Amino acid sequence: MPSGASASAWLKRRWAVVFLVLLAAGLLFGNSGFRRLVRQTLLLRKLNREIAHLKEEERDLRRQTGAIGKDERALEKAARDVIDYRRKDEYVYLFEPPKKKKR
Repeated sequence: MPSGASASAWLKRRWAVVFLVLLAAGLLFGNSGFRRLVRQTLLLRKLNREIAHLKEEERDLRRQTGAIGKDERALEKAARDVIDYRRKDEYVYLFEPPKKKKR
């Protein structure tokens, strides 16, 4: 340990370091408000991404329903896809996709 004036400066620096370490530990472990703020911010970002995805999906669905209302072929295609609609004299063949070969 240094002597005289340099010892005083050394002690001040040491206490400053101890104070900063304790302050950092308090912020990380003792302040649940700060951790909650970080968690809420991350949740907000996730929900905003989900909202953007849902708005895009809504636009697509509105476009599809608009086409169904205007075009009879689009209506028939939707009925065939969703509720497996078919005419009385019609047969529908469903094929399974080919299986991938293992190497």
